[in-house]
Parts: sequence; structure tokens; C-alpha cells
Amino acid sequence: MGRNAYKPNTSRPCDLDILLTNQNTIFNNKENKYHITIPHKKMHERMFVLRPLMDICPQWKHPILETSIQKIISTSKSREKVRIYRNNL
Repeated sequence: MGRNAYKPNTSRPCDLDILLTNQNTIFNNKENKYHITIPHKKMHERMFVLRPLMDICPQWKHPILETSIQKIISTSKSREKVRIYRNNL
């Protein structure tokens, strides 16, 4: 389900970003064909990840940055907008 190596940053049939594991667990696998780092190496830059995470776990601290999610969000320079989806079915 990967993408062609000659086309970086193109869409894939399936894209799964594993953001976190157990609390404060850091996983870095460089031995595999696919380099896996948990927590995701750019999650602290992605508002679409941070806002929902803050909603469900406001006391969470980034295991590498050792910074609270509230501080990460408040100091972020991201211009990314996150909207709350309300399904009124």
C-alpha cells in the first residue's frame, strides 16, 4: 500500500500515522524498511492532531518535548485551522 519512491509526498491508498502508544513510551525503529517513530515526529506541529488530543486528554505531556499539550498549542506558529464537526442527525 506504499507509494512510488520516485514521487515523494504523493497520496497513498492508505496512510496511517501512529501518533502515540502507552503513556510516555518512545519508539524508534530504524532497522525496518519503513522507519517508524512514535510519537510521530511532527505531531507537535499539526493542529489537526493537537486540538482533538487536548479535548480528550488536556493533561497530556509530549514524551520527548516534555511539554504540556496546552503549552504546545499556545506557542504554536501554525496557521492551520481546525473546525469542530457537529453531526446533527
